Amino acid sequence: MKLYGNWRQILKDAWSLKFIALSGLFSFLSDIVLPSYAESIPTGYFTFLSGLFLSLAFVSRLISQEHI
Repeated sequence: MKLYGNWRQILKDAWSLKFIALSGLFSFLSDIVLPSYAESIPTGYFTFLSGLFLSLAFVSRLISQEHI
């Protein structure tokens, strides 16, 4: 494995990493926060959002970002 020379810019600008972070956040929320508010939040809401952002992360890895 080799670390890119512009890894700081990649961390800051890469959409895939932002989507992975959002996916992790909603996965955490569905496991930790949702049981406390089970009556006010629809079932599967955070799970759907987690899957959506994970799918977007996969697609964004395939799309070239010109400025990185």
